[in-house]
Order: sequence, then structure tokens, then C-alpha cells
Amino acid sequence: MRLRSLRIDGFGRLAERRFDFAPGLNVVVGPNEAGKSTLAAAIVASLYGCRRGDKDRWRPWSGGAYATSLRYETSDGASWEVQRAFELDAKGVRVYDADGADAAARVGAGKTLNPGEAHLRISHDVFVQTACARQRAVGLESGSAGDVSTALAQALDGGPKEDAALGALARLDSALRGYVGTGRAFKNAPLKKLREVEAAQARAGDAGRRALAALAALRENIAAERAQRDRDVSAAAELERRARSLRAAHIRARLTALKEHRDEVAELQSERGGFDDVRDFALERLPLLEDAYHVWRSARNVAEAAARAAAEEALGADEHPVDVGDTRVPAGTLVVAALTATLADIGVAVAHQWTWTAVASAVALILAIAAFRRGRTESALVALSARDAAARKAAARADAARETAEAEGARFDELARSLTGAAGERDERRAAAHARAARRHERDGLDNRLAMLAIARGNILQGDDEFALQAEYDALVTSGVEPAAEDAPQTLRALERERAQLDVRARAAERRVADLEGELRAGEKDVRDVAALDEELALTRAEIARLETFERALKLARTTIETRKDEAHRGFARRLEEYSAGILGTITAGRYGEIRLDPVTLAIRVRVPEGGRIEDLDKLSAGTRDQIGLVMRFATARMFAEGLETPPLLLDDPFAFWDAERIARCLPIVLHGALDAQCILFTASYELATAAAAAGANRIELGPLAAIA
Repeated sequence: MRLRSLRIDGFGRLAERRFDFAPGLNVVVGPNEAGKSTLAAAIVASLYGCRRGDKDRWRPWSGGAYATSLRYETSDGASWEVQRAFELDAKGVRVYDADGADAAARVGAGKTLNPGEAHLRISHDVFVQTACARQRAVGLESGSAGDVSTALAQALDGGPKEDAALGALARLDSALRGYVGTGRAFKNAPLKKLREVEAAQARAGDAGRRALAALAALRENIAAERAQRDRDVSAAAELERRARSLRAAHIRARLTALKEHRDEVAELQSERGGFDDVRDFALERLPLLEDAYHVWRSARNVAEAAARAAAEEALGADEHPVDVGDTRVPAGTLVVAALTATLADIGVAVAHQWTWTAVASAVALILAIAAFRRGRTESALVALSARDAAARKAAARADAARETAEAEGARFDELARSLTGAAGERDERRAAAHARAARRHERDGLDNRLAMLAIARGNILQGDDEFALQAEYDALVTSGVEPAAEDAPQTLRALERERAQLDVRARAAERRVADLEGELRAGEKDVRDVAALDEELALTRAEIARLETFERALKLARTTIETRKDEAHRGFARRLEEYSAGILGTITAGRYGEIRLDPVTLAIRVRVPEGGRIEDLDKLSAGTRDQIGLVMRFATARMFAEGLETPPLLLDDPFAFWDAERIARCLPIVLHGALDAQCILFTASYELATAAAAAGANRIELGPLAAIA
């Protein structure tokens, strides 16, 4: 295949560009980030389309049309044009021949249209592995070694043997898929499905056997539950008999206790009748009476003390003051004054009769005495007035105390009349009230005892009716129940609890028996015929054994063909070694001249001059590894040319890390190899591009943008 031109409407950083390619060596030169790798990717994408994940990677930076148009020629001289609109994926590819006619029918395979695979007869992965070299990855990659080996084997001698082997392997694989199936198949996998059927049948047989064992266990459980139920029922019946006997004894004891209770109640009620006279006695008023009595006694004592104090404070008969004009004077003083006045009158009279001198002397004496007494009388009058006021106050207090005592006595008399109705002294009436209160207390005590008996009756009846108890007792005796010799209520309650527990257990056992019987019937209905299942399993296993034998035969035939195919692969490996040996010696100045290639892994080994050993490439320098890889690229292209379409070689700056001497030795080899296969060399070295152009290479600049021609 020889590329003629590539028009890029938009792909990555490149847009509105056209590139023309010449036969032989083409050198695409430009600085880093100028789009050299983008151009190489555009060539691959035009032939094979974008791989998954690459579509967004190469979307045009400018946002314009995402499309390319590649023109190329095949070895038979035919011209082709591939137009791709990458936004439309598989629907966006068109292929035209030299006359401009649509060649999709001639190029397509089924529903796919892949011109690269149709014309080069190798897959996208093989093309990338063999015809595309990236920086520092010049050697053949081993990621798709099997596909590359097959493609090289097909190229050897035109590939008849490889095609026959591949056809036989394909038919064997088809037979394996159709009659046996593969491990990853889901729809058409007979052996896998048979094994699934075998597993299902084995599970069904095991499940049937487990079901039979479970049914046998169910029957045993049913028998055990029935036996336990019967034992519980018998024990409950015996406990019922004992409980009925104890129940009769218990009822009899309660009826006896009720009779004794009635007798005691009648006796107490008769005794209580003797206290009917105090039935209405207001016992709650007795504290009021007692308080009134003590208040009266206190008031009486206070009145008596006030009376004694008033008597002590009272004035004598001759000490009472008399009002004389505006002046109060003692009665004795008034007598003296009267006597003095009388004497004065007598003196006057005598003066008329006796001599004035004698009379005057007597009168003077009397007047002197009167004056002396008058002074003393005024002092006594002040003291007497104070005593009179105190006497009056004491008398008033005595009167108030007497009135209070009389009022408290009247209040006590009123309470005594309401409680006793009796007459007599207040002390006697108080004692009578206390006596009636004592009788009322006795009557209340009898009432309390009657209330306690009422409570006792409730305890005896325990919510039952006496007549109902008597009827139940009569019914028990009539039915033949003999009351137990002793009544032990706690024993009866224990028996009743135990019997209730047995009843619960018996009912639970009855429910379990019913459930187990239902489960047994359902299990007997659903259980499968284990013998029939085992027979079906045996037939399935026989069919599996037959398919496994057939599978082993197919795999043996495939192994045999693979062995023969590997021999053919070793043949192309020897051919590649022969092609590479001479070129390698020239590039390395005779240092390395012997190459070994593993046809399965494509691993390359060389003989090193130091010691003459065959060593892996990873023990050599990076530059030497790149040289050997480049040699293998040209040898692979030459191998493809023998039986397939020769692919163009895309070398993305493989000499970036080579020294000038290696480049000088390698460039003639590149020019020579480009005679067999078109080579497009991408480089950032303008010196290399100039040297290659001087040697006859077509130079393509990735500098200023040029319009599409």
C-alpha cells in the first residue's frame, strides 16, 4: 500500500490541512507540539477508524468538522479514497475507487466497513504493533504477539499452510462451540448446559432423598407428639379427679366457715342491740363539751379571784369621799369642819355675853386646829381618790369575769342538754356524757367487728355466690366426688395450675400434630420419584461423558494443528532473522549480527560479542535496542510484502535519542528499506530532515498552515 495524500478537515490540533506523500521515504519535520503524532494518528484513524476512548481525544481543537479524506494505492495498482466523518462513528465512512464509484460493497465485510483491514489484510492491532513506531518504542510490542505471529505466518509463501491451519482451527473451534461450547459461552454451550442439568438433577435427587428422610422424621415426630399428648391428657384427667375432690373439700370448708360466720354475726348483732340507746349519741361533740367544761371552770376561777381582789380594794364606810361644792372631801374632815363652825357660832354668841377676849382666844384656838387639819385632809384626799379609782376598776373586772363565767356555764349547759338531756350539777352532767360516750365506743367496736366479719365473708366467698357454692358442692357430691379428708387450698391451687399447664401442653401437642400431619401430607404430595431422578441423572452423565470425549478429541486435533502451525511460525521467525542479520550488522558497524526471534512472544534476543552469549534486549543500551527494533520493522514489512499487502511504516521520531553516528549509519538503511515499503518518518530534527531530503526523501513541513489544495 502506498499513501498518496491526506486531507484533514479537523483532527486534534490540525485543521484545514493537506499532506501529499511520495513513494519511498517521506520526512515530516516540525517542532515539538506541531502535530506530528496527530498526523500519524489521523492516518491510522482514516484507515481503521478511531478506537474506543480515542474519539474524544482527537476531537478538533477549533471545534470545526471532525473528518479526514485519505487517498492511497494498493499493490495491484488500484486507487482508493476513504472519507471519514468521525462524529458518525461506523456510519461516517465512505470508500470510493479511482473512478469515484462507491466501493463499499467491495471493501466491506458484512455490516462493517474497514478499508485498512480489507486492503492490508491485517487487523488494527497488528498494524499498530508492526507498522507504527512511537518514540522510544521502536521494537515490536508483545501485547498482540499471537495476532502478529499469525499475520506473519500468513505472509510466508503467500500463507496457504497458515490459512489451512487457521481454517482447520476455525472449524475445530466452530465444532467445539457448536457441539460442546466454551467456558465463556452462555447461549450455545451444550456441555455447560448438560453439566448444569446434571447438577440440577443431582440436587433434585438429593432433595428427594432429603425429603424422604424428612418425611420419615415427620412421622416419628407425629408419633412422639401423639404419645406425649396422650400422656398429658391422662395426667390431666387424674389431676382433674384429684382437683374435683379437693374442690369439694374446699367448698365444704368454705360453706362451714360461712355458717360459723353467720352465727358470729347473729351473736354480735344481738349484743349490739343492747347499745341502741347511744345509737344517735354525737360522739364527735364530746370534745366540744369537754372544752366548754374546762373553759367554764377557768372562767369561774377567774371570776372568784376577781371578786376577792375587788373586796380587798373596796373603801371603808368612813372613807368614802363626799362632794362639797366643787370639792370632794372625806367624811371625817367634814365633821371637824362642822364642829369648828358650831364653836365659832357659839363664840360669837358668847362674845355677846362673855368678854371679847376670852371668846376670841377660844375661837383663835379652834381656827388654828382647823387650819392644821385642813392641810392634812388635802393630802389624804389625793390618796383616797386613787384607792377609790382602783376599787372601782377591781369591781368592774369582777363583774366582767362573773358575766364571762356565767356565759361559759350557759354554753356548757346547752351542749350537755344536747348530749345527755339530764339535769343536775355540771360535774354530774359531764360524767354522764362520758359514760354515754364509753357505751358509744363499745357499740362502735361491735360495728367494727361486724365490718371485719363482712370482709371475712368476702374472703371466704372470694367473689362467689353462697348459693352457687352450695349448688356446686351438691352437684359434686351427686356426681360421686368424695371430698378429700383435708382441705389444703394451696394444694388445690397447685393442682389446678399443674392441670392447666397439662391442658396447655396437650392442646399445643394437638396443634403440633395437626401441623405435622399437614406438612406430611404436603410433603408426600410434592416429593418426587427418587428412582426416576437417578435414572435421568445416569442418562445425563452418559451424554456428558460422550461430549467430554468429543471435546478431548477436538482439543487433541487442535493441539496437533497448533504444533504444525508453530513449526510454520518458527519458519517465519527464521526468515525474519535472516532478513535482519545483514542490516543489523551494517547499522551497528558489525558489532551485532545474529538475531533470535521467539515466534510466540516476538521477544528478540541477540548474540553479544562479549562472551558470545545470546542475551535479551533489556541488557543492551537504549540506542542499540531502538536500532534492532527498527531493523525488525523493515524486516516485518518485507515479510508482509511476500504474501500480503505491504503496509506503510509510520516512524514517530524513532531517532530522538540517537547520536549522530548512529543516525548516519541508520539513514541509508531507512532509505533502502523505504524502497520496499513506503516510510513516513516524523522528526523534530531539521538536520535529519535536511539530510534525508538531500538523499532523495520527500520533505513535509509542519510549520505555517497551508490551505487545502
